[in-house]
This record gives sequence, C-alpha cells and structure tokens, in this order.
Amino acid sequence: DRLLCEFRSLDRVLTQKPEALRRTLGGRDSVAALIFAARAASVEALRSSLMGRTITPTDPKLIAYLKTSMGSLPEEVLRVLFLDGACRLITDEQLQQGSLAQLILYPRIIFKRALELDAASIVLVHNHPSGDPTPSEADISSTERLAALASNLGIELTEHIVVSRSGHALIGQRPHGRGLMEMVKNHLLRDSGRSTGFPDRDLALSNA
Repeated sequence: DRLLCEFRSLDRVLTQKPEALRRTLGGRDSVAALIFAARAASVEALRSSLMGRTITPTDPKLIAYLKTSMGSLPEEVLRVLFLDGACRLITDEQLQQGSLAQLILYPRIIFKRALELDAASIVLVHNHPSGDPTPSEADISSTERLAALASNLGIELTEHIVVSRSGHALIGQRPHGRGLMEMVKNHLLRDSGRSTGFPDRDLALSNA
C-alpha cells in the first residue's frame, strides 16, 4: 500500500531504483531487493525474446519490451537498438538520460557507437514520463536531423519510437506525416553532377 500510494501505479513501482523503494518502505532492504530483482528478470526475459529474430518497429514483442523497460520511468531516457544487415539485434543500450520533461540528444554519441558496432541500422526509442506518447514538434524535428545524419554515415534510421506507460507512437509512421525517407531527402545537400555515394564517414561524424 505504501508503494502504490507513493508511486500511484504498479508500473511506476517496478521502475523505481532500489534507493527509492527502500526510502518508501522505511529501510526494508529485502523487500526492495526482491521487487528490483523481479523487474530485472522480467525485462531480461522480454529482451531475450528479441535475440536472433528480425526486428521490426511494429513487433509486439519489441513494444512489450520497450514499454516494460522504460515506459514508466520517471525521467526521459534514450535507448538505441543497433541492428545488423539482416535487422537482427546486435545490442541495445541506454545512451542518454534527461529530466522529467526533456532530453538533449547528442548525435555524435549515437553514431560513434553505431560505427563501433558496425551497425547497418538503428532504432531510437525514448519515453514520455507524462504518459502521453504523442511525439512533440521537437521529437519530430530532431528525428529529421538524425535521419539525415545517419544516411550520410551509411546507416539507416529505421524508426524513432516514443513509449509511455499508456502506449507508444512511431514517428516515421505518423498519420498524415512524412516517412523517414522523406525526412532524409529534405535534409540532404548533394551536387547533382557528382556521385550520390556516401561521404567520408569521419567527416560526417565530425559534423554530427
């Protein structure tokens, strides 16, 4: 009862850090540890179900994993799924953490890691602690820029997913919105008389 009164929902209880649980429970370390371990086991089981399979942004298993692992977090975080040429998961990592209302994206961090892993494509995911997964204008404009930067590096930004405790949204598949390929076209500058191959990766990364 204490936990539900403090955090208002079971989902939020399960995403709290052990310190917050212990504080609310009055120092009952064993109970806090049990709750934290149960959540970790649940998240890992969902993550394991993604290994070895083709990852698509609409996959129910993927959405379940993302909502469980980050949909109810109290602050915005950015998770990146790095995929190989067959769209199988290489790894997924939380690369950045923000505040209750905003998250500042650092493209260099994202793409440096993608190049280190030799990823063919990436899926970006961030959460909205408010509970409303509707992409903001800032979410959309940032996605447009990141899609163009990814293309310059020879990496595909497959999708940018927004999750919350109540649902999810795909920025590249918004009703009446432009798809990610259209976003990329509008942000690339090319000399029509030269090759359309990818520019030097080091130069592109330095401009990120």
